[in-house]
Amino acid sequence: MPIDKGKVLVRDEPIASIIQEALEGFASGRFQSQAEVRRFIEGHPGYPTSKRGMVRNTLVPELLTNPVYAGYVERPQWSISLRQGQHEGLISLATFQRIQERLNSKARIPIRPDISADFPLRGAVACGCCERPMTSCWSKSKTGVKHAYYLCVTKGCEPGQNPFGATSWKVILKVF
Repeated sequence: MPIDKGKVLVRDEPIASIIQEALEGFASGRFQSQAEVRRFIEGHPGYPTSKRGMVRNTLVPELLTNPVYAGYVERPQWSISLRQGQHEGLISLATFQRIQERLNSKARIPIRPDISADFPLRGAVACGCCERPMTSCWSKSKTGVKHAYYLCVTKGCEPGQNPFGATSWKVILKVF
């Protein structure tokens, strides 16, 4: 006599693929913050959102901490410890554990929204004089030609007055 498994969770496409990519992206560091995961999900038209096109604020923490997406179940309120479920997970248990490690680790600074293809080194180049991050901007010459600049805006920093007079620039290497 076969054992009745009851109701089993199954993939609901395209939502399952969007959630899977969001979870794997957070685990790998592609998304540095929960806000980036939320923007990623909101950017997919196949994911259900509110009338204003927004995703609930509580959705991302629920996705990142729920072991159901790894094919496991847990219910501490009922004294049910983490165990293998009867359903196929969207991500592996190792990926789920990496997500938990990231959530429990020290907070990281989110990626700046103002980094563009025009200024890819913004925040990664430091002034050789004061060693503070340089900013960038466009400037228009007398002839009307636009030029891209990286400059230091720290008060009292002489190279900040003339960025091309700086004796040195430092590139800050960020380890992820």
